[in-house]
Amino acid sequence: MTELLDVNKPDVVVADQTATDVTTDTATETTAQTSADKWYGETHAKVVENKGWKSLDDVLNGYEKLEKLQGMPEFAKYMSDIPETVDGYKHEYKGEGESPINEELKKGFFEWAHAKGYPNSIMSDVIDWQIDAIDAGNKEDYGQA
Repeated sequence: MTELLDVNKPDVVVADQTATDVTTDTATETTAQTSADKWYGETHAKVVENKGWKSLDDVLNGYEKLEKLQGMPEFAKYMSDIPETVDGYKHEYKGEGESPINEELKKGFFEWAHAKGYPNSIMSDVIDWQIDAIDAGNKEDYGQA
């Protein structure tokens, strides 16, 4: 009679045939165990780690949410605003005079945004918000509020 497979047992019975693990050094056993425990291949290891997925259910839940978003016009607009390169991020200062945020700081901010996949419009809004906060703080500091 065929028994159910239990991959955690050293002996596995399949169709009345027994396959027994051969004892090898500890490093090989640990590697074999780690490889057997993974539910994804090495090709996907980085994305699995970055997303924090613990199981295939996490992946499928994320995919299901993505499918819902893709049909929304806002999602297409969001995705189309993510520049291909860091140089695609732009911000024009809306205030008078020179921007209080220097170019080196903006470049670093844009590199971070690109690594995270943020669209340009959000980054411009965040920079504008930061500039407004700086202006408000300066007015408070100098009694201009």
